[in-house]
Amino acid sequence: MNDETKERVSTLEAVLGEFIVQSNKSLKRLENEMRDFKDEMRDFKDEMRLDRKSLNKKWGELANRLGTLAEDITDPNMRTIAKKLFGCEYIDDFGVRRERRNTKDRSVMNEFDVVLVCHNYLFINETKFTPDITYIDSFVKKLTHIFEYFPEHQGKTVVPVFSSLSLSEKAVAYLTKKHILAMAMGGETMELLNFEALKKRWIK
Repeated sequence: MNDETKERVSTLEAVLGEFIVQSNKSLKRLENEMRDFKDEMRDFKDEMRLDRKSLNKKWGELANRLGTLAEDITDPNMRTIAKKLFGCEYIDDFGVRRERRNTKDRSVMNEFDVVLVCHNYLFINETKFTPDITYIDSFVKKLTHIFEYFPEHQGKTVVPVFSSLSLSEKAVAYLTKKHILAMAMGGETMELLNFEALKKRWIK
């Protein structure tokens, strides 16, 4: 091996050695960067989890408030309906968010959003902010046992009313099929959307 070749080999070994050193440094830096990135992602996920939990809580509070708002609008309109459409000159009993125990099964309690009694009518109102069909079915089931909660009104004509700030045509059609009055916001206040279709059931 001549001197020139030896010099080239030495230079190559030096370059290769520096490359290995730099590669190790880069690998170490890459490992550190990856570790930092994983830590940042974990922190980000934790923040997102906390934010989602906070968001869900706030959304739940908002939904409850909107549900209460719908009830607050519904309550006075129930009196108006009873007086104007059913001829109730006097309201004998009126209550909101009334809890009653089932007289046949004492372990069961149920809440009724609005209960109104006048003449021979027993008005039962259910108010939901989101008028899902499952809520309507639940209301129907509750109505089948209504006199187990209000035995003192046995024999009165039950007038069920399902209320929401807005009701789709599909929901109104389903309520009509179930013989339940549908009440939602009209121009200025809440209105019955299917009264004409059902009034013969209660008003002769």
